[in-house]
Amino acid sequence: MKIADLRALGAYIRAARKYKGMNQSQLAEELVVRQGTVSALESKTDTAKLRTLMHAIAILDLELHIVKKGETQELFEALKWPEKW
Repeated sequence: MKIADLRALGAYIRAARKYKGMNQSQLAEELVVRQGTVSALESKTDTAKLRTLMHAIAILDLELHIVKKGETQELFEALKWPEKW
């Protein structure tokens, strides 16, 4: 899914959490943060710490792919990075 702004990212995190059958408190427990932090992650994503965001993405079984604007996933796959991060 293409996400072009922080509001859409927060909404996607919320949808993924609900899809997994988790409430904000359960995700907060997994993240070792307060429930309010999860609420802010979903509604005020610009205030979230990158570490918290990346941890939430992992807990929700999501992946983050970054590609050049206007390019497709195929370009990302074609690059075939030689090493794992």
